[in-house]
Amino acid sequence: MWSNAGGRPLDSQLTTLADLYWDATTDQRRQIRDAVNPRLAWELLAYIRRVAILIENKGDVQWLRRGLAVAAIANGGFDYPDLIISLVILRHGAERVGIKTRKHFNDVIKITETDIHHVLRNARDHAESAVKATIREFGPPQWLRKRST
Repeated sequence: MWSNAGGRPLDSQLTTLADLYWDATTDQRRQIRDAVNPRLAWELLAYIRRVAILIENKGDVQWLRRGLAVAAIANGGFDYPDLIISLVILRHGAERVGIKTRKHFNDVIKITETDIHHVLRNARDHAESAVKATIREFGPPQWLRKRST
């Protein structure tokens, strides 16, 4: 799951789609959501998690926004707890390098269907202790190795 983040062919396609999504009209965003095959649900979740490790400094905010856009594109097409975990990993990836994530979560909430607003708010507002537990359980191994050395 964590290898070759951003370098997989589907990652490249999802990155392009995410960038389009932010600039799209409401109708175009609906069309993008409708065009994504529901069988790709796990791949969308994996993308959200993988791009978190591409956030290496404050200048990498585009990866946070791309992950959020892919969550919006998925629009709850899978188990909400899995989406929350993915978004918490994404949030942590950004916050660990000093990116303030609240504004970006709020931006995506403004352009998503109401069906997943509660999921986005949950991940945005997760308590720090719960974020740490999520990272220990589901986060990328390289983050855990860095802590223990």
